[in-house]
Amino acid sequence: MDLGKYLLVSSCVFGLAATMHLLRVIMGVSITFGSWALPIGGSVLSFVVLSLMSWQGLTLRQKEAEK
Repeated sequence: MDLGKYLLVSSCVFGLAATMHLLRVIMGVSITFGSWALPIGGSVLSFVVLSLMSWQGLTLRQKEAEK
C-alpha cells in the first residue's frame, strides 16, 4: 500500500470515529466500562483530537499527491 492510500484510509477511520463520538455527545448516549462511565467531556475531547488527526491525514495526502 502506498502512502497516499494509507493516509486516505487512516483519515477515513479517524473521521468515522470522530463522527461516532460527536453522535454520542448529541444523542447523550452513556458508555460504561465495568463500573466506570466515560464522561461526555471525554467524547468531546476525543472528537476534537480525532477530527484533527483526520484533517491532518487528508492534508498530508494532498501534499503527497502534489509531489
